[in-house]
Amino acid sequence: PNDERQCEALDIFHHAFLLLLKGSLCLAPIKENVQNALEVGTGTGIWAIDFADEHPSAQVIGTDISLIQPEWVPPNLQFQLDDANLEWTFKERFEFIYCRRMVGSITDWDEFAKNAFAALQPGGYFECHELSMSFRSDDKTHKNCESMIRWEDFWKDVGNKSGRSFTVVEDRRLEKPMQLAGFTDIKTRVYKMPVGGWPKDPRLKKVGLYTRAALDADLEGLVLRPAVEVLGWSFKEAIIFAAQLRKELRSGKAHAYLPLKVVFGQKP
Repeated sequence: PNDERQCEALDIFHHAFLLLLKGSLCLAPIKENVQNALEVGTGTGIWAIDFADEHPSAQVIGTDISLIQPEWVPPNLQFQLDDANLEWTFKERFEFIYCRRMVGSITDWDEFAKNAFAALQPGGYFECHELSMSFRSDDKTHKNCESMIRWEDFWKDVGNKSGRSFTVVEDRRLEKPMQLAGFTDIKTRVYKMPVGGWPKDPRLKKVGLYTRAALDADLEGLVLRPAVEVLGWSFKEAIIFAAQLRKELRSGKAHAYLPLKVVFGQKP
């Protein structure tokens, strides 16, 4: 659902990602004066807006299946209505293609990587940032939180029934398709994205507070549709699950984090 709460959650997540990556919008070694860039699944457009501001030389396109982006944007940015699961119309056009949090949106990751490969100029980079749907903790404190444990199983069940993978981070569903598509020099970086204000490091504490706020803002939006439409839960069951998870997130009992995986590769 593209309501205000979801849009707010997407924007809060953007700030959390930026803080975690120390202000970097991307990790691939793209040229300063990059000319053509594409963001697939742009959402509210916040990443594309920042990228267009940071790279005034670039013509930036952001695509999404719904046009929820603001009207006032940098002059070198345009938004287009497009479904990344359908055939791409772009051929050898971009020097950089970026996507973030496409878990559950992509039906075939092999095809997705092939389309990105075809849309890039030789020498161009494709970069994906994907957040795991499984809570983790180094001290195992999350194991005392029933809903956090259920969260992982919930998304596995949704994936099995819907035919869309929600375990992309765990299954190397980013690296393998890039290799198959022909990308070279593929690099993987994994980060721990804290959830809550438990880290001692001030920057990571801030990341954790933003991440928790982003989840908190739209838990029902995340849970309702898959729970009711895919798993056949009642509306009440879904709302209770979201409420229980929210309570655990707010309690601060678990030193939880979500693994964030960044993978990028170059078209030879």
